[in-house]
Formats: sequence, structure tokens, C-alpha cells
Amino acid sequence: MLQQKQHLRYGQFHWPAALFSMVLLAWPTFFSGLEKKAENQLSEILTKIYHEMKEFNLSPDEGFLRGDFFIGTDDDDDTYKDTHVSILVQDVQNQKKMKIQLTEMEPAKENRRVKYAGRSRTIGCLIEGDRVSTVSSDYLEKEMRRLAEGILRAVRAKKKLLNLYGSGRQG
Repeated sequence: MLQQKQHLRYGQFHWPAALFSMVLLAWPTFFSGLEKKAENQLSEILTKIYHEMKEFNLSPDEGFLRGDFFIGTDDDDDTYKDTHVSILVQDVQNQKKMKIQLTEMEPAKENRRVKYAGRSRTIGCLIEGDRVSTVSSDYLEKEMRRLAEGILRAVRAKKKLLNLYGSGRQG
């Protein structure tokens, strides 16, 4: 009789504990799915940056693509933009790589319109076929997508300024 009472007491299904267990088991899968989605979105933006850079059509004997941009408003005036972006695309040891360097511009004390280079940080990318992935970064993952979107806007603004859309550079 005593065994039967214990069986009933331990045999009851405890919904809160079961639900908590299911959440604990599903938690890593849920967040790994979110991380993969964010990683794919970042890769898509970096791939767009690479394709936009290819349209600058630098001469083949140079062996690399390089562009300088400023992140900020979409106007031609870079005076009030606080981040300089330099992008270099080149073949290194039979691999195509893209290096993005961002430099924070700090205003001079004597004239706020004059800016000096401050802290620089880098994003290293590997280009495989038509896909670009991040291999190193001085930025946190949560900063990367916002930065990449700003870089893409800056590249497109420079192309618009230089009238490079759809025609390619003649030269």
C-alpha cells in the first residue's frame, strides 16, 4: 500500500516542470537559428558591397579594387560625416579577400569642421564565388549589420556621385 501511494505521488505529470524542460532544450536551437539568420543577412549585405565595388572597374594591371567613402547622410558633402571607410579587394595567396577599415573622425578643437583620424577598426572578409563571409572583425556581432548597411549606402552614394550606375567606368 505504501508503494502505491509513492507511485501516485511521483507518477503525476507536472506541467510547469515539463514546460521548463522543453524550453531549456529548445533554447540553444532557437538562438542558433537567430544567429544563422543574422549571419546570412550580414553576408548578403557584404556580398552587395562587393558587387557594388566591382563596378568601379579599376584597370586590371592594378590587381585590386580600392574605394574610400564616408558613412553619413546621402549628400555630397562629407564635412559632417564622422566615419571614413576604406575598402580593399584583392587576391591574397589564391584567395579573394575584402578588407574594410573604418576610421572614426574626431573634430579638431580649434575648428569643428576640421577632422582628424581617430580610432580605426577592421572587418576582414573572404570572397568565395559570389558569396562574402566575415573571417575577422574588431566589431561586436550586433554592430556589424548596422555598419554594413551604412557602408553599402556610402558605396552607392559614391557611385551615384560618380555616375557609375549601370554603365561602368569608361577608361
